[in-house]
Amino acid sequence: MKFFVCALSLVFYFLVTAIGIAQTAFYVAPNGSDSNPGTLSAPFATLEAARNAMENSSTKITYIRAGSYQPAADSVGDGTQALYLSSADSGQTWSYYPPDGVASAVIDGGASSPWSGLQYGIYVGGATNVTINGLQLQNFAKFFLDATNGASGTQFINNVLHDTYNGLNDAGVALWGSAPGSVVAHNYIYNTANHGILASTCNGGCAGGMTGITIAYNVIDTTCMVTTDCGAIYIEDYASPRSTGITVSQNFLHDMNPSSDTGRGVYLDDGASNVTATDNIVAGNKWTCFNIHGGDNNVFSNNVCDEEANNDQYILTYQVSDSSSLRMVNNVFSNNIIIAGSSGGGGGYNGDSAPNPATIDNNLYFNYVGDAIYTSGSGGSGSDSNPTYADPQLSSWCYTVGSSSPAFNSPINFSGIEQGWGPPGFVIPTAGTPPSSPHGSGCGKANPVIAFSAAPAAISAGQSSTLSWSSTDSDGCSSPDFATGNSVSGSASVSPSTTTTYNLTCTGSGGSKTKQTVVTVGSTSAEAPYGGTPWAIPGKIEADNYDVGGNGIAYYTTATGNQGGDYRNDDIGIQATTDTATCVGLGCGYDVGWTAAGEWLNYMVNVANSGTYRLAVRVADAYSGASLHVEVDGNRVAGFSVPNTGGWQNWTTIGKKISLSAGSHIVRIVFDADDGGGYAGSIHWIHFVKKS
Repeated sequence: MKFFVCALSLVFYFLVTAIGIAQTAFYVAPNGSDSNPGTLSAPFATLEAARNAMENSSTKITYIRAGSYQPAADSVGDGTQALYLSSADSGQTWSYYPPDGVASAVIDGGASSPWSGLQYGIYVGGATNVTINGLQLQNFAKFFLDATNGASGTQFINNVLHDTYNGLNDAGVALWGSAPGSVVAHNYIYNTANHGILASTCNGGCAGGMTGITIAYNVIDTTCMVTTDCGAIYIEDYASPRSTGITVSQNFLHDMNPSSDTGRGVYLDDGASNVTATDNIVAGNKWTCFNIHGGDNNVFSNNVCDEEANNDQYILTYQVSDSSSLRMVNNVFSNNIIIAGSSGGGGGYNGDSAPNPATIDNNLYFNYVGDAIYTSGSGGSGSDSNPTYADPQLSSWCYTVGSSSPAFNSPINFSGIEQGWGPPGFVIPTAGTPPSSPHGSGCGKANPVIAFSAAPAAISAGQSSTLSWSSTDSDGCSSPDFATGNSVSGSASVSPSTTTTYNLTCTGSGGSKTKQTVVTVGSTSAEAPYGGTPWAIPGKIEADNYDVGGNGIAYYTTATGNQGGDYRNDDIGIQATTDTATCVGLGCGYDVGWTAAGEWLNYMVNVANSGTYRLAVRVADAYSGASLHVEVDGNRVAGFSVPNTGGWQNWTTIGKKISLSAGSHIVRIVFDADDGGGYAGSIHWIHFVKKS
């Protein structure tokens, strides 16, 4: 597939440095000096020095080496920040050094009370497209990470953030005033005096300031420790017209104000509207799982609300706004799972005379110890018009949904929780308020999860294939067929003379699980699913997991070799993507690029139930004019124009409703037309969500 320019890799950086080509990154280390040039071997000592160097250079990335940092107040700010990034710092990336590991660089603000130490960690004041990746910030009085004053395109990802002390509207992470198009994802935030994550526009002058933000895959634990009017995720929108396109998905929210039981999970305050909240876990001590105060067009679906053992907890609190322009219309609460571990039925839905009730229907309810959960409402909140009472078969501290759960059936049509929360390698803590459902002593320990694949899966005699595996919730993996070293992840090269099935068994505290993969020897014309098992629908398919079988069988391309050089070894161009907040599982972290009109990719799938599905495709393009369509068993089901997203790593999701029948099918992505640059767009994943 056709070539387009992508970012230099870290490996390339080491190579060019070794032969004397221009420096491509700056470095900070505890043993550095600001009189150094900021190279890997001669790093800076302070963040300020690295910031100043990037401002005067085309190099826009700094790696912070492992160790502890106690920065003085940045001289550029107002004396309250560890690092201040102004508009002169647009496009900068501040990252942990990958060989050191995530959260290995610890930036300590020195606070131990509301007004001691530094108030802010890293303050993005008007800089655009700034990324803060994989750092650990601790002991700041008010905020760890803050983006404001038009700081669009900010990415706060993979960070560990803990211990704030000032309850005056602070938060672990804040998008404040105006920070459209920002992403807060895969962070672990805990022990905050107030909110975990805050997104708030200003009064009057920041209309649309939160448009297009994404808050996803974060773990937020033990928040609202000082403040009562507080949420683990708190969004407010004073300005009119309101922001649009706000996504809150795949977050794990636990113990909001554990001492006084007054916090909220997802809290939409002061007119926050146009929020889609899906696939979140809200558990532990709190006042209510979800809160809408005055907003319109908010949708809560496919979430888990655990009311735990407190009879007073509410499912949804629905509060009237002081603004006459907000009528609280088109708010929806459907297809969620609500559980409890209380002798009573909880608080149900709670309102205070809102002008229009929410649409509440098709939710599943189950109390593990007492009365049926209340599904009625008060004060104009609305009541569930079609509740289902059944055991959702939840287990573990991760709220794993059993494969035969009635939640997957109509009318609930729950699509499951992807998990994958927090920074890379993160495990949900088993501390604080336990789940109401059966949970054992860990997170998912009852059923180790294994990814096991062969690449290529079809070879000729004399060729080799690479077996790759990784496992979570296990202590080691072994095989009678190849050497594993009892590692939970790894790879091994094999050269079978005949078609061979390879077995892998991973064992943890909850038991053992075995998975197989097959290397076919002979003709490469036999098509098979990548990884050995057809992709489940409903579900998400990473685009780079197209079928095996060779060019013209499993895919068609005019190129020779993988032009991106990542993940697989055939003729499809695959590269690492920055869009990791939206993906999970095998192949997460890569996308397919270098596409051209006439090329296609096949995916063997298994559809669980017939019905209507929403088909969503994640795409990016630096030009206009590209298009593609989707076929099922050779029949066209949906066509799309690929928009100009402004860059090959600026992603958007396009979608349409389609009909699918149960059973095995082949889904094909066909690239129809090239864009103005000669490519047909990049694709990250394809997602099927059951609608009816």
